[in-house]
Amino acid sequence: MININSPQFAYLIGYFVADGCYYKSGGGNRFEFSDGSSIKKELYYSKEFLEKIRKLIKNIFNIDTPRLRKRENRYILCFRNKFVESILKKNFNFKPGKKTLSIKVPNIYKNNKFFWIGLMDGDGMVARDSRKIALCMVNIDIINDFKRFLTRNGIAYKYREDYPTGIAYKTNNKRYTITVCGAFFDKYASEIGFLHPRKKLWMSNHLNKKSVFVHNIIINHKIDYLKLFNKDNIFIENGKDIFKKFGINHCGIRNKKLGLIFNRLKDIGMTNRKILNLLLKYRFKLSKGSKNSVKLPRTINKNILEIAKFIRLRSGSVRISKMYIKSHNKNPDKIIDKFEKIFDIKPKYTKQNEAIYCSGILNILFSSLIKRDNKLYKMPDFSKVIF
Repeated sequence: MININSPQFAYLIGYFVADGCYYKSGGGNRFEFSDGSSIKKELYYSKEFLEKIRKLIKNIFNIDTPRLRKRENRYILCFRNKFVESILKKNFNFKPGKKTLSIKVPNIYKNNKFFWIGLMDGDGMVARDSRKIALCMVNIDIINDFKRFLTRNGIAYKYREDYPTGIAYKTNNKRYTITVCGAFFDKYASEIGFLHPRKKLWMSNHLNKKSVFVHNIIINHKIDYLKLFNKDNIFIENGKDIFKKFGINHCGIRNKKLGLIFNRLKDIGMTNRKILNLLLKYRFKLSKGSKNSVKLPRTINKNILEIAKFIRLRSGSVRISKMYIKSHNKNPDKIIDKFEKIFDIKPKYTKQNEAIYCSGILNILFSSLIKRDNKLYKMPDFSKVIF
């Protein structure tokens, strides 16, 4: 009996949908799988992979297939078998002929990770030199199913449509590309990964390097600025106006320490809540002579919590990476615009398009809101399950 719901069968169908050929040949039909590399020393991985596919076919269908043939820079597995044909036709209505545009993902596999691992082992790509995973196809139905699969698993992606150019492309079919990069490379690796030896190696190499992006976890939704800051180190710009307003004696220094203002206002019977509401009109800074002051809201709202996900903490400053925000499929200009409206401060930009806000106040604030997620991501080991 053939169990089409098994992980092994789902994987094989995924690989067949991506990279398998099924065509008329002579008086019958032929199956063909191939894998190669333009780099000679990496052809070993193609041979290793197709040998595993041979083993998988043997385990599922209990048939022996011919040895691999080497043709230029690739290895090829070809075989004929009426039993395999009947299983594919009966269960999935797969027929010989061109399948690039017509083949669809069987409904039972649309949310099956083993199917998608097989498909990505065939047609997926892991960049050699960057944290990027991509699937590029002309079959929009498969692309849409993959988008839905990634969304269900909480993995953000970028999507692009274009018409391929160059001598290698002989059709005018539109090409569709899904790219998982940056912040979600690790998540993809930890939940799905690859079994193809070469792609698995490249992904593993990236995971062993220092993470490009460190994920932020929100740990505090409520902030009391009077408790958060060391009141003797924080200054209120034009704080002397507060003393004038309430008739409190003070020296002529324009910027006043938060602690001094707090104590004097408490002495005249003002509550913490009223003090915080009063300070909404004023700007905070970390030293008396600092030029970089900011406004602080009364409470931590959803906009600040959203911004906190993208903050990079540096000594005496915070940074926001546009590239990192884009990897979450968010608009970096909107995030930065929210930041500037809330805190009323303008950034400087690095060559890497990072917005830098030189404010010790903001550094203290976001340090209290977030913690670094230093989780080590490892690829799942499905090799024993499949092969």
